[in-house]
Amino acid sequence: MGTEQQAGYFRSELEMETVAECVFGIVERLTLSQLLPRIKEPESLALQVVNLLLYGMFATESAITQEIEKEEGQMIDTVIQVLLAAFILTEDVIKLLRVPFQVEHWRHYQYPLWFMSVTGFFELIGSIAVIYGVWNRYLAVGVGVLFVILMPRCLFMPIFFGQTNLL
Repeated sequence: MGTEQQAGYFRSELEMETVAECVFGIVERLTLSQLLPRIKEPESLALQVVNLLLYGMFATESAITQEIEKEEGQMIDTVIQVLLAAFILTEDVIKLLRVPFQVEHWRHYQYPLWFMSVTGFFELIGSIAVIYGVWNRYLAVGVGVLFVILMPRCLFMPIFFGQTNLL
């Protein structure tokens, strides 16, 4: 975040270490309270957090929001990439540590447990690559391909096991 601050994306008076702690706290709390219990979808939460971080919670215009709006497209992409990486990284850690509910989930779908570790490892590489993809678009595209390869398992197994209503 320091590099982005030096490039003028973030206000110079902010301490990026504090900002990073705040962003991580938001991601951690929302993961525990909204994602894991499946109350809200990741995309919905990401948009809410981006909206909060970019525009604040007060209904007033300011010079800060006007400046942010100039670079809005690129900034939104960066924030969404970092949030996506954080959410994926949280899931990776859960897989790699073999948290009991995740083990139960994999057993229910009749996956071998070694496959959970392999998937977690590749997703971990992918989540790190998503962050680096902010600076390297080719890496971002490559990691997108990796997730396209990894995600059909997440899509189709609940359908095959009858837990998802398609309508």
